[in-house]
Amino acid sequence: MLNLLLMDPKVSSKILFGSDFYMAKIEGKEFKFSIALRTAIGEENFKKIAVYNPLKYLKQNGLANS
Repeated sequence: MLNLLLMDPKVSSKILFGSDFYMAKIEGKEFKFSIALRTAIGEENFKKIAVYNPLKYLKQNGLANS
């Protein structure tokens, strides 16, 4: 499903990566999850939802420098 959403430019620019706080408490789970997600959607799509989209969102809301 995520791969399909990432194919739509209007939707993909609004997707942000995140994990629930409880995953961080379960040692190793968040890391394994992020590796599995990167494998499933590809490194470029992962960077888009984990780096580029969040930065774009923060800049649009005046919460990050240009």
